[in-house]
Amino acid sequence: MALDGGMLACVAWELRETLLDGKVEKVLQPERDEVHLLIRSGRESHRLMLSASSGSPRVSLTEIVKENPASPPMFCMLLRKHLTGGRLRAVDHPAFERILFFEFETKGELGECGKRTLIVELMGRYTNIILCDTHMKVLSALRYSDLSASCKRPLLPGLPYELPPDQGKKNPLDATRESFLQAISALSPETPADKALFALYRGFCPAAAAELAYRAKAQTVKDADTLWEVFARHMDIIRSHAFSPCILVRTLDDKPFAYSYFPLTHFSSEARIIPYDSPSQLLEEYHGKRENEQRKAQKSVDITRLLKNAKSRLHKKIFVQEEELADTAGAISCKKAGELIFQELYRLKKGDHTLVAIDYETGETITVKLDPRYPPAVNANQYYKDYNRKKNAKEKLSEQLEQARRELQYIDTVLDALTRAKTEADLAQIREELSHWDYGGKQGHHARKKQKLRPHPPIKLQTPSGYTLMVGKNNLQNDELTTHIADKNDWWFHVKDYPGSHVIMITGGEEPPIEDFTFAAQTAAVYSSAGAGAKVAVDYTKIRHIKKPAGSRPGYVTYDPYWTAYVSKGDSL
Repeated sequence: MALDGGMLACVAWELRETLLDGKVEKVLQPERDEVHLLIRSGRESHRLMLSASSGSPRVSLTEIVKENPASPPMFCMLLRKHLTGGRLRAVDHPAFERILFFEFETKGELGECGKRTLIVELMGRYTNIILCDTHMKVLSALRYSDLSASCKRPLLPGLPYELPPDQGKKNPLDATRESFLQAISALSPETPADKALFALYRGFCPAAAAELAYRAKAQTVKDADTLWEVFARHMDIIRSHAFSPCILVRTLDDKPFAYSYFPLTHFSSEARIIPYDSPSQLLEEYHGKRENEQRKAQKSVDITRLLKNAKSRLHKKIFVQEEELADTAGAISCKKAGELIFQELYRLKKGDHTLVAIDYETGETITVKLDPRYPPAVNANQYYKDYNRKKNAKEKLSEQLEQARRELQYIDTVLDALTRAKTEADLAQIREELSHWDYGGKQGHHARKKQKLRPHPPIKLQTPSGYTLMVGKNNLQNDELTTHIADKNDWWFHVKDYPGSHVIMITGGEEPPIEDFTFAAQTAAVYSSAGAGAKVAVDYTKIRHIKKPAGSRPGYVTYDPYWTAYVSKGDSL
């Protein structure tokens, strides 16, 4: 559900109440289509987010701090030049359109006063952020459009800013009883009331128009007088800023599916209404979590594709090797056949097709096939050659199978770490690790020779008694924690038989109480790919018992002795 005019009016009112006359301290652009302005108003600093995402464009206050790119984009640099130090003097919502104007009072390099206007157009895939100068000429924009792309409204630096083309709809805040009834009378009497409101007046989403028709109990525009009364009261609510932001949650699956600046009661028993004190809080709750997951999936799609392709190849390789290993099962019978031929050599001659002899070890009668073209001794030597070939193949195949299965386990650990990657730095470290181990092309060789892998800080938690828990977010952090950071007397936890994080409990040589061990084991279960079953097995031991084999993949260790705890996999950590 996109922001409609009413919801944007609600947001604009909140921003005026919170940010007006505030000073721009920082300008950030953590995403390609997202700008953050840090504005200090009074004694508080606020983070204003302007999102031009085509999937969920919005403007809101946010408390989510995102990681910024090492090199700011050019649009961000230009915004910093013009807006840093400026004061927000107005937040306008023109003509009930899905547009907000942020007017800043700025100072030039020589101290002269000026004006800059930051315009946010929230129109689906046409959403844009535009910076204009004192004379409302375009200085820069997140997305440009020239005459070849849009002959109606080109958007280029130096050109005057123009509002988007009018869609022929009226501003509902300017409506009077006479103009409303006149517009309604021009429609067919059978026109549904909600469709009439949506077609005649801008800023109404279908759900808001349906709610007004429902409250007026108007099926068609024949009930124009009743519809006007409800419409007029609704406009008074918007003018007086008596907003009631809420999210609608589907009763069937308890998932949010819509939001509004006033209660949408026409869904009746299909949904329940959750009220919010702030439209920004509502928008963050509705869009924030889902958008973060989508962005993470988009940024990690290359890693996911690489790992899934590698898994597919390994599964095929293992299948072929297991079939080849099954063919080596006759190695012992080949050796036995050669021994029996030499044992009965005195009664065999060239041209014999079979040998029937007694195995003196088991007492069984065994039939051995012979090639009549060769002497018996040659047949025996051929059986011995087959035995040696199959024995060597079995040893090699067993070794290759073990390597393939370990590599498969390693890939599973990387996929598990990918589920916990929250920032671009986390994804970059996973890419670095994969490149180091020659995944994704020959560049891995050069990366390994040029630089040493640099782990980033792990997750830190506190046990009930105050001991520090350190949790690795990926294999590199797991290795760093276990082999470098932890003391030999600290405790190590890891879920049994599943990929997961290494969890270290820093004890300083002390013996923690049992509830701390339980908390650490539950943490290891949560930060793993183990299913949410009744009980999850977690191995734990002291660091002194952990060994990392030379040349092994990141995150791989062996340990003995150890203990196993069975805990519930909660999600409250």
